[in-house]
Parts: sequence; structure tokens; C-alpha cells
Amino acid sequence: MPMIDISGVPHETSQEKLVQLEDSVEKRMATAMGMEATMFHAYPHVSPTERTRPRDMIFGKITTAFFYENREEEETQAKARAATNAAAIAIWRCYGGKYTVEVFPPDYMDPSLRTRIKAAPAS
Repeated sequence: MPMIDISGVPHETSQEKLVQLEDSVEKRMATAMGMEATMFHAYPHVSPTERTRPRDMIFGKITTAFFYENREEEETQAKARAATNAAAIAIWRCYGGKYTVEVFPPDYMDPSLRTRIKAAPAS
């Protein structure tokens, strides 16, 4: 069952926003991987204080054995990149582009398959 741990979530994030974040990430990753959203679990970790949070960044880490067997194949790597991209977009949009978001693939995959979306310029 694919999971994504989301670290650096601002401590002032409301319960409603956390539910929205979980749903959005799960649905986007499911679409990217061609699976049902009920197969995914997103776990946002809220920083207890602003001091303990990475400044202006939210990180995601995908944990799954889904890609393991064929991890060297181009198609599998494309799916992993699509999953990191989908999760990063969902997190970035949930916070209106306020934070840089970086999502990493499972440990057994090439870390270059990560997705990083920079924070939108402050207006």
C-alpha cells in the first residue's frame, strides 16, 4: 500500500486543511499510478512549533514496494516520477504556492526522480 509522509507542515494548519491535503495527495497519486485513491495513505506531520519546521519548505517521502521489482525499467521510473510530481503539485496547491515543496521517491529508486516545486514569489 503506497504511503507518503509529509514533513514540515506548518503548525497553524487547521484540521480541515489537513484533510484536504490528505485527500488531494491521495487522489493525485492514485491517478498518476493508475490505482484507486483508497489504496493510498498520506500522513502529514505537523511541526509542533514554527522553529522546528524547515523554513519555507514542505517535504514528502513516498514509501511503497510498488516500483521495486521493475525499478530499473524506464516505464517504472516514469511512474515514480509521475507519483512524486502528482504529490508535489497537490501539496504546493494546497498551500497556494506559499512553500517550496520537494517530494522524494522510495529509497530504492534513483533520488533524481524527486520533484521540487519552488514557492511562488510573494506578492
